[in-house]
Amino acid sequence: MAIISTSGRVLAGVAVLVCSCIALASFFRPQGVSLARRAVEQFATQPQIPLAVPDASLERIVLGSKQRHNKDAVLYSFRPNDEEDEINLQFFVDHALHDKADFYLIINGHKTQVDFPDRPNIYVTRRQDECYDLGAIGAVLQQNENEVMDKYDRFILTTSKARGPFFPLWAIHNNQACWTDHLFHPLNDRTKLVGATADCSMVEHPKFLQSSVLATDREGLELIMPSLMCYDNEEDAILRGEQVMTHLVRSAGFDAVPLYARGYDRSGNGPELSPPPPPSDSDEDKDKENAIDKRSDNTWPFESDNDAYWRLCNHGDVFLAGDKGGLDAHPFDAIFVRLNLTADFSQRSASTMDLLSEWADKSFFSSYDHC
Repeated sequence: MAIISTSGRVLAGVAVLVCSCIALASFFRPQGVSLARRAVEQFATQPQIPLAVPDASLERIVLGSKQRHNKDAVLYSFRPNDEEDEINLQFFVDHALHDKADFYLIINGHKTQVDFPDRPNIYVTRRQDECYDLGAIGAVLQQNENEVMDKYDRFILTTSKARGPFFPLWAIHNNQACWTDHLFHPLNDRTKLVGATADCSMVEHPKFLQSSVLATDREGLELIMPSLMCYDNEEDAILRGEQVMTHLVRSAGFDAVPLYARGYDRSGNGPELSPPPPPSDSDEDKDKENAIDKRSDNTWPFESDNDAYWRLCNHGDVFLAGDKGGLDAHPFDAIFVRLNLTADFSQRSASTMDLLSEWADKSFFSSYDHC
């Protein structure tokens, strides 16, 4: 009898516990969705950023963690060549990231001391240090059957060889300090490649937009993909990669536009390294000139004479000391400045860069506030 009584009390206690759980679950069930289910769904939608995963599966894990995405993608390649690359990567994370684009941070060699924010639009890819910067970017674009390449409308390509973005205070106060907007703005049906600076020396290569930072759309990306291949050595990465992209775009009949102040110069002043070609009387050239004259007035202001710019520009690498009309490249002009040419980068420019970097850090400038 005592046993029956005890069993009854146990059963009664279980019943009370079950009822309490049901009542508690009902109390915390917003709009018919249980807390447990909400927790599972919330976890499933969080971006997963693995620290070290084999290359073949890494992008699938990262890309599969996000359903919604922006229309623009920024691909940043980091190679740990020296201390400057680590500093440049940290500066980029501190000042360039924002919510209006998806960022693919490609860590060649797997290791870096930089911590990355856990946000839904930031993807970290850790891979072997091979193929050099442009080849690494090309590999990420084409992985999983061109998943990244087909996912976005516009793209920015940049690397840890350059530091940026930099803006003067007036641009920040006037809400004109979104660096991706500045690079994307010139893109249209005619312009398919935008860069901050150009190299027009033509000593050993054609004139080209430098790869410190480049912007293009999907059509332009398809044109330059042959230059984003895996390279075995740095010379090929430069000669067949960086120095070829502009030619691929212009030979297809599109414009490649530089943004730096030297891009205004149509005089051809400076040391004449290669004479411009003589004027042509061919019907094809006349048709081309007429087509340029008929472009609408709302196109990029440099677009109508983009051919004149490329024909007349004759300066060398603007990131070498004194090669920008006797001046050094300035961060407020180039937005991204290449620093790792230590042998040829003047002490004046290095001091300017260090000071502007320090000021940017102390100002807590963030692209999240301006894009």
